[in-house]
Amino acid sequence: MLDHFNHGVLACLNRRFHMKINTLLTLLAVCTFTAYGALVPFAPPWDDVASGPTDLRSTIARPAGAAGFVVASNGHFYAGPQRLRFFGVNFTAGAGTPDHATADQVAARLAKFGFNAVRLHFLDSTWGNPRLIDYASGDSRNWNTNVLDRLDYFISRLRAEGVYIDLNLLVGREFGHQDGVDTRIRVLDGKTAHAVGFFHAPLQMAQQQYARQLLTHRNPYTGITYAEDPAVAIVEINNENGLLHAWLGNELNALPEPFASDLTAQWNLWLSGRYATEAALTSAWHVRTEPPGDELLTQARQGHPATGWRVEQHDTARVESLLTNGTIRIQVRQTGAASWHVQLNHPRINLASNGIYTFTFRARADQERTFAVSAMQAHAPWQSSGLQAEQTIGPQWRDYSLLFVASGETNARIGFTSLNQPNAWFEFDALSLRPGGRAGLPDSESLTGRSIRMPKPNGGCVCSPEERLDWVQFLWETEQRHWREMRRFLREDLHVRAPIVGTIVGCSTPNLMADLDAIDTHAYWQHPQFPGKPWDPANWRIRNISMVDHPEEATLSRLAFAHVAGKPQLVTEYNHPAPNVYASEGPLFLAAYGALQDWDGLFLYTYAHDERGTQAGCIPGFFDIGQHPTDLANIPIASLLFRRADVAPARQCLTLSLPPAQERALIAQRGHAWNVLPLEALQTKLETALRHRIALDLAPASNVEPAPTQMTDANVFTSDTGELRWSLPATNAGVLTLCAPAAKFVIGHVDRQIIDLGHGVSAAIGSTSNHWCTLSLIVLEGSGFDHKPQRILLSATGHAENTGMEWKNADRTTVGRDWGHAPSLVETIPATVHLPCLNNEHPVVYVLNDKGQRVRSIPVRLEHSGIAFDIGPDCATLWFEIVYAALP
Repeated sequence: MLDHFNHGVLACLNRRFHMKINTLLTLLAVCTFTAYGALVPFAPPWDDVASGPTDLRSTIARPAGAAGFVVASNGHFYAGPQRLRFFGVNFTAGAGTPDHATADQVAARLAKFGFNAVRLHFLDSTWGNPRLIDYASGDSRNWNTNVLDRLDYFISRLRAEGVYIDLNLLVGREFGHQDGVDTRIRVLDGKTAHAVGFFHAPLQMAQQQYARQLLTHRNPYTGITYAEDPAVAIVEINNENGLLHAWLGNELNALPEPFASDLTAQWNLWLSGRYATEAALTSAWHVRTEPPGDELLTQARQGHPATGWRVEQHDTARVESLLTNGTIRIQVRQTGAASWHVQLNHPRINLASNGIYTFTFRARADQERTFAVSAMQAHAPWQSSGLQAEQTIGPQWRDYSLLFVASGETNARIGFTSLNQPNAWFEFDALSLRPGGRAGLPDSESLTGRSIRMPKPNGGCVCSPEERLDWVQFLWETEQRHWREMRRFLREDLHVRAPIVGTIVGCSTPNLMADLDAIDTHAYWQHPQFPGKPWDPANWRIRNISMVDHPEEATLSRLAFAHVAGKPQLVTEYNHPAPNVYASEGPLFLAAYGALQDWDGLFLYTYAHDERGTQAGCIPGFFDIGQHPTDLANIPIASLLFRRADVAPARQCLTLSLPPAQERALIAQRGHAWNVLPLEALQTKLETALRHRIALDLAPASNVEPAPTQMTDANVFTSDTGELRWSLPATNAGVLTLCAPAAKFVIGHVDRQIIDLGHGVSAAIGSTSNHWCTLSLIVLEGSGFDHKPQRILLSATGHAENTGMEWKNADRTTVGRDWGHAPSLVETIPATVHLPCLNNEHPVVYVLNDKGQRVRSIPVRLEHSGIAFDIGPDCATLWFEIVYAALP
């Protein structure tokens, strides 16, 4: 506390001189600062709805929809005349249908933390608990009335608390024998089954039936249908799916009947409308045969040393390799986190553009396995050079022959990846790559016979660039027709007034999604990898690293390149998944760069997957943030700085031209499954989005010239507003600072450093367990930090884990099944925080508990440039409230 403070004297002091003195004093303090202490319990209760310093309900207009339907206009969302920014969170599967008592508490808690939107995801799941659809009946139109009542009540409570709804239509639905769809659809996995709806009329009708059943259902707690409810802000047609996406993921070429015949017939009909004669088609596709050329692989023939080949092992992967009489054997002793962490490849190959190549080899493995074969760039950005195919393998030797047309690359490599499989061994022999083969139609296929098969995305079928481009255009137009019909159905038949979204850019394309009302994206920093069985809870890995150390890989810069000029931009799934010890940076990163890019909706993934996760009292798993203590500690600040636009939008917008024809050409050349349109192909560095806004111009005749960008230090990325500065002074030592008038933060490796956050605010950080922390402040009431703040919220986060959580290795890349139990434990960050003194006012600083309630005040002392106070282990919390009050 500051008593009898002489503000008149302080105002006369030379601020710069005393700032220097203060800095020296603080440096001395840091040298003897209390280091981080033991982890302490910090678990914000799942049912806490008490008012207090961290309560943001007063910042949310209630009820949701009171100003009328949300509309998309001039590139943003509006509710009445007011622009509306969503800071939301997903509720997945059973978590979205809580019992009534839980719904009351959770809805109020969401608003308290500053969430003004909820994305109801996987309502159609087969695995959720409880489940809306009664799949046991064989009819996915048969819904559990009790679960539907829970959904209705939860939505009514969210609506009352000012929380808008994003309704997902097709996510995890399994079609039953009474849904009007051929029962052979059930042999496909969910994603592939849903892709069939883009071209197969019965499946599209089944999707429309589900939409009608949900959106015309009258909620008894509101008295209106969901189509009529202005609190329903967004309707999404299909989660993470697209026809091009399915083809690039090798899903379409393995379709069973009758789906394969349906798509093949549509393809041949489309070709018949494009080419009048067989001769016209073969001429356009440059059907040709080239004789075999010389061997391109160094000593790769059977019986010779394969010296041109190299075995790669990344991350924690460890292998033994052996060469015997030309046979290469790879034994996987320890896996890495990703499928590509074990590879066998041959670099330094020159592939001619549009050249035909034949790659042959023999292979076997310890058991039936799947591996990938590819020809790609032997350098960043590692783009495909024409071959990318999955192959099956077994204990018996098998001969393989793959033909491909190269995209042209002077430094390519060919080889095998996805070898990162536990306890596996692989053997390869008779490896050969030679120019030559037949490109184009096999003799058995013809236009007149309507027998032209679907091209494969890569490998096993040699398509000329012209054939591939035709196929991409056919799929593109077929997918476009589906999106347009679904949008028409929702608008005209069901009278949905909420903005309609198709799917995310990545699974579809900017041009296709621009036909709808908003652009959507998803991203995860260091998503868990499963080297064995998918989603095996015992066998998984993460890269336990902070995004602040890797600006070149930043998820948010890639998302910026999906923004279409004139369309609202959404990120409806985002997470830095647990148990990454740097996870708490996620909400701050997302909010800050979402505001810099002037986006319109941000949704963390996910609050929980079921009520157990909702009420866990600790971190339940990879994605559940509703009980993640350090995520929660930063969410109120992230919500406010995004919804209030405390971070100013970038002044300059870099506009990139992407007309439909160019988009299709890029997909045909470089597309791959989870990035249908590789946006880096636009020839602009992704890091540009850390400085300026990005927008795509889709006009067919666009001659947009990119705005000039200022060249700066390659290791420093400063927004053109000057508020965000991301620096990488050394390897794995990144620091991101926000210096805005009403919001401040630092993320990164700042142990024993003084961080100036502007406007008289700074922080001297002590020693932390991971040499990393976040420290953030935001004005809750009043003007900016250098004017007249009345209340400020401070959050400081670092390491978090559950009681009894057990790391399985020194790199802390997995805990297997041993996630531990409640309560969650956190590190308390030691720091000295400096704030300005304002005329006739001084602050009181309160320690807040995990409910956001005041526990006690802590000492505040006068220093020459303002005031200072210490936080750290003695406070046993992540939250502090700073209240300015007039002097007596």
